[in-house]
Amino acid sequence: MTEVEARVHPALRGLDEGVDAEALIALRPKTYAAFDAVDDAYLRPEVGDGLSLAARAFVAWTAASLVPHKRLAEECKQELDAVYSGEEPALWGVMAKHVALMVKSPATAQKADVDALLAAGLTLKQLVELAQIVAYVTYQARVLHGMRMWQKEAR
Repeated sequence: MTEVEARVHPALRGLDEGVDAEALIALRPKTYAAFDAVDDAYLRPEVGDGLSLAARAFVAWTAASLVPHKRLAEECKQELDAVYSGEEPALWGVMAKHVALMVKSPATAQKADVDALLAAGLTLKQLVELAQIVAYVTYQARVLHGMRMWQKEAR
């Protein structure tokens, strides 16, 4: 990996050959900085009573896969593989169902959907964290899709 690639957000590394990722970042420097800050806050460190790092990576990968954004999903899968211990908690199935609801049809969500997560063992803090990760990943996918459009127009 080159020095420039090391500074570029992982999902941007999948842009086509010859694309100046740094020039694209320069178009939205605050967005790029926010990506790094949110990654650090939600997807990197262990947080006491929040979701485990593996669970957060699972939520991010599930959301990126459903958006869909292939490159972002690949990056999230690499993060998941790096922290996954091999045993899938039963809670992940309930979380995946809720992530799909939030990504595909958020307007249809009901109180019963939240109650199911709480009944499965998620705390309110974990539920909020799950929602924040889904919101971040879907936002990130939209920004990256937009950068791809800029990339095509620049040619």
